[in-house]
Amino acid sequence: MGTLSDTASMVGSFLGDPTFWLLLFGAVLLAGPLGMVPGVGTLTIVAIALPFVISELDPAMGVMFIAGILSLNNTMDAIPAILIGYPTPATQVTFLEGHQLALKGQGAYTLGAVYAVSAIGGIVSAIFLALILPIIRPFIVNFSYAEIAMMALFGIGMVSALSKGAVLKGLVAAVFGLLVTTIGITAFSTVPRFTFGQLYLTDGLPLIPVLLGVFALPEVVDLTMTRKPVAETGDVSTAEVMRGVKYGLRHWGVAVRQGLIGVTLGIIPGVGSGVIDWMAYALGISMTKDKSQFGNGSLDGVLFAESAQNAQNAGQAVPTLAFGIPGSVSWALVLTGMLSFGLAPGIGMLTVNLNITIGIVLAIAIGNLLVSVLAVGLTGAIARLTLIPYPFIGGLLLPLMFLSAFQTSYSMLDVVVTLVFGAFGLAMKWWGWPRPPFIL
Repeated sequence: MGTLSDTASMVGSFLGDPTFWLLLFGAVLLAGPLGMVPGVGTLTIVAIALPFVISELDPAMGVMFIAGILSLNNTMDAIPAILIGYPTPATQVTFLEGHQLALKGQGAYTLGAVYAVSAIGGIVSAIFLALILPIIRPFIVNFSYAEIAMMALFGIGMVSALSKGAVLKGLVAAVFGLLVTTIGITAFSTVPRFTFGQLYLTDGLPLIPVLLGVFALPEVVDLTMTRKPVAETGDVSTAEVMRGVKYGLRHWGVAVRQGLIGVTLGIIPGVGSGVIDWMAYALGISMTKDKSQFGNGSLDGVLFAESAQNAQNAGQAVPTLAFGIPGSVSWALVLTGMLSFGLAPGIGMLTVNLNITIGIVLAIAIGNLLVSVLAVGLTGAIARLTLIPYPFIGGLLLPLMFLSAFQTSYSMLDVVVTLVFGAFGLAMKWWGWPRPPFIL
């Protein structure tokens, strides 16, 4: 990546440029608060802003700004998952373990710990990105369908770790989940399977409506029926958030390890945030001696997933910058921005356009630290949501949930899928069937 003196000079030019800091703070303020609003994503914001970015900014600052927004939204998205039980594909484990902690009055404490490990995971991933780009090419070229299939089988093999006390039920749920994924047109023969003549099902069942139905809707229904707050007691002060931050910092070693897992999985094109969430969680459990704590509200389980989630973006940057293969939908927008500026991915990003790559690395590293600081400042007030009677929260969440499902393909059938799988998820919850293996 150029000589050390060249690299240091470029880092210094960014850090000494007021425009860099202005745009970085702008990215933090956009990605942070938007990350905690259910149903609102940074993808939409960047898609709207992209034409203005291309016309008003130079390539280095423009690409840095886009990458910054899209790389910093994995910190505050933990807030709705933990406090009000509203998961996204990237916060399924956070919801599974963290929402149970919020029900016990530990929402603010849990979020403080999340912010600490998220910052560590983001910084570790940025350093990893800077070190790995020059040497990663042979590995990505040789990682193909067989290797991805092995990862998928490994993930299924981890079902036992996610089904404590109900391994057989977990395996049955996982098999049913596999059957559900066969709906749609096959990739090799274009033969429709289980579509029943419905055009809507040709691409299979959409993940977000299924996820909302299996995880979010049952929690909203259950908690609304209690007519109680999410947590009737509990400290929601900023001091409690800071106590959680200290817990997360004490577990810096776990955050580094899980961050490396997240960034490594993120390098593989096509491995989404939902898969990384569960894989990092399962691997974390496998490395823990006392496995009895997981599934019942484990703070360590939350940290396993959140450290990896914040690190995955740096991994997804690798195939995007090195080969022009977007590591995710988010990085497809970064690639669009690069091409619009006339920047070609490849060796040029390590030579003539090295300054752009350095700008992305700095945005991920410094931005993750800044967004964590912003989250700590806001959470003491936001955590008071857990003290509001849940029928009020549920009354706001239900229409928002259905709107989020509808936005998947702008079809009312998305809402129907959410309702059907909501009933399915509620039945699984009431009868003691583990839901994570089905989604995995």
